This record gives sequence, structure tokens and C-alpha cells, in this order.
Amino acid sequence: MATNSTQYRSEQLEKTLRTLHAAVGSIKASVIVNLDGLLVSAYPPSDQMDEEMERSGGMDAVAAMSATLVGLAKRVLTRL
Repeated sequence: MATNSTQYRSEQLEKTLRTLHAAVGSIKASVIVNLDGLLVSAYPPSDQMDEEMERSGGMDAVAAMSATLVGLAKRVLTRL
């Protein structure tokens, strides 16, 4: 594991996303998803999302859309 062996991977990823948000002030939310579209980490966490993000489907919806885009990109690349 990384520097702190007691810190879980999801906590490390969330910390990285927090750092990204601090460095780039215009980011509202960010997610890390796996290739299957499953949510790995999100910032802000689901319990801290504002009403606008909740109405749009939340982080799970973003994860699903990301997986769709990755799948589409793979298909396009195989045809090139």
C-alpha cells in the first residue's frame, strides 16, 4: 500500500479528489469509476451533494454515463 497502510484505497482516492478540487476551484464534483461503470470514489461524497446534483441523478448516474462513454470509445477505436 502507499504511505499509510491503515488508510483504505477508497480513502486515498477521495483524498486525491479533494486535492484536485482544492487546486481547481471550478470543479463541482468528480468521480472515479471502473471500466464496468461501478463507482470507486466520489467527491463530494453522496451525503454532501447539493440539490442540483441530486436532481441530475447523482454520482451513480455520472458513473454509468462514464462507463457508456468508455465502451463507445473502445468500439470506435477498434473500427479505426
